[in-house]
Amino acid sequence: MKIACVDSQKIALSTEELSWQDWGDCHIAFQLSSGETHIFNETTVNVLRCLGKSAASMAELLNSTGESLGVDPGEISPDDLEFVVIRLNELGLIEFV
Repeated sequence: MKIACVDSQKIALSTEELSWQDWGDCHIAFQLSSGETHIFNETTVNVLRCLGKSAASMAELLNSTGESLGVDPGEISPDDLEFVVIRLNELGLIEFV
């Protein structure tokens, strides 16, 4: 799944209204604006935390997510990261700027 805007634009958080609860590998985020509760894995949480610092391109996000997870960015699949970004956009948590 390739979407041009994912590669060509910066990505930013669209809301900072998340209330977090972490239980080991399970991360729960309550989105105050929608009243929805989301369950995320470690990679997705790191994507959101990286974007919480500043907007980023896919390449920057790949690098910062790898650093946050303590792995070489080459170990993270760009297609998997793109899937995460698209899904977070669908949930209204991030936006392309």
